[in-house]
Amino acid sequence: MTPYYRSALLLVCTLTTILPARAASQDQASSCFPSTNRQEATLDYIVDGDTLALIDGRKVRVVGINTPETRPSPQPKALAAKQAAETLLPANGKIWLIPGINATDRYGRVLAHVVSQNGANLAEHLLSNGLAAASAVHPNTSCAEHYQRLELQARNKQQGLWKKLHPWQLIDKRINKNRRGFRLVTSNVSSITTNNKYHHLQLANGLRVSMTNKLANEIHASKLQRQRVTVRGWIQWRKNKGSLTLHHATNLQLHSD
Repeated sequence: MTPYYRSALLLVCTLTTILPARAASQDQASSCFPSTNRQEATLDYIVDGDTLALIDGRKVRVVGINTPETRPSPQPKALAAKQAAETLLPANGKIWLIPGINATDRYGRVLAHVVSQNGANLAEHLLSNGLAAASAVHPNTSCAEHYQRLELQARNKQQGLWKKLHPWQLIDKRINKNRRGFRLVTSNVSSITTNNKYHHLQLANGLRVSMTNKLANEIHASKLQRQRVTVRGWIQWRKNKGSLTLHHATNLQLHSD
């Protein structure tokens, strides 16, 4: 087992307990978001594990997770994640949507937690089976810590995505234009710069990680010089440089060895 699987630790909290991998009850599914705000909808079909199409024509992007893409060609475990979602949420069935603080994304998709009629949380289901990565995007971060714990449990068991190194995971690989999109990037912090709004971590592999000063203070970013970290999010290419915006403390793990 590689050090990545053994020693990835949350910087801001130590996980002393791991939640059981099982379908959530309705109370559990609503524990990190307000179930009173739920909206009923009818599922048309599953696009991929984290994206649904509704019978009314809307698309839904599940809050708090990312699953491998099925298009243009399936990434490893993409079809397994899609099939797991289809098993939990049958086509033409009723589902509950609990909208995020940001209700839509830049593509016009509804941003929501998705819960089946019997109370099973789709994100929990996929995370517990190792078929999704936790991915907190501000401001829809109410379940970030809970989802991170579920991912860590699946990773420790080497389930699904975590059975072997997934293409998402870039460990000490130089960042280039072919390595865009969602990634988990492991490297050492070579330098730290700040201004009146942001902290920027320069990683040894060429990736620049940006975060607000508020988040930087929360995770004690100033102490990360020369530390080994894993950051997660979407890599973009700007001015011939790879960059990633850190949205939440759970999107950065500090390695202890």
